[in-house]
Amino acid sequence: MKNVYYYEVGYNSYEEAPIWTLSHEKKFTKKEFDNILLDASEEVFLKLQKQWNEELYKTDEEYLKEQEEYRKRDPNYLEHLMYDSFDNLYSDVVNLLIEKYGFEKLKISHSFIPFGWASVLIDDWENDTNKELVLLRKRLSKYDDRKKK
Repeated sequence: MKNVYYYEVGYNSYEEAPIWTLSHEKKFTKKEFDNILLDASEEVFLKLQKQWNEELYKTDEEYLKEQEEYRKRDPNYLEHLMYDSFDNLYSDVVNLLIEKYGFEKLKISHSFIPFGWASVLIDDWENDTNKELVLLRKRLSKYDDRKKK
């Protein structure tokens, strides 16, 4: 039986953000893993930067008007093109880790992911329920004190 090691790749923000757990047969040190991520991020960034630069030099009149509006709001717009955040690189970085560096996505057998903002006792979000939330409500609704009054 081969050893499998697990690694998390993601980003954080002020809202929910994705984190992938990837596996690999090799055990990397933290420094090795960080360097792999930095290398993959750099490779993806350079590839995307080329695409962004091609976008920058479009000459379509509507596009140029749109760009002028951006520059009025942000004088540094041309320098960063509003694309240079890690969340714009993230999915390509994960794909590169799989394709080039031998990482694998976990194969999930089952999941239980109810909608998280709704009550587990009552239907307070009309259209935002899913199967797991319905099952959870069926199980927990017997604890709803409002029904006892």
